[in-house]
Amino acid sequence: PSNAEAHAAAGRVHESQGRADEALESYRLAAEVDPSNAEAHAAADARGERVDSMAEPVEGRTVSVDPASARESASRARARLLERQGRLRDADDMTRHIKHSRRSRHDDRKG
Repeated sequence: PSNAEAHAAAGRVHESQGRADEALESYRLAAEVDPSNAEAHAAADARGERVDSMAEPVEGRTVSVDPASARESASRARARLLERQGRLRDADDMTRHIKHSRRSRHDDRKG
């Protein structure tokens, strides 16, 4: 598929079936199609891997990403991954961190 979300979904399926190598390959393909795909970044990062294609520019494409928004998206994807792995306490900690960061950014803009 040429749809990054479809590749990421395939990665989640492979992951749930314990097929880590196939999951990582699906996340790599998701990142190749959409270099800003936060779930692909988070899934690779959770395994201590890097999706190398994300570091390279994609010919004919310009990707504009708000860094704070990208970090939040990656953190949410990481929290979902932790949940799927049964690491509920870590997932809850990540979710609390996301909410705290969002509040801090909001307060910084106000004051």
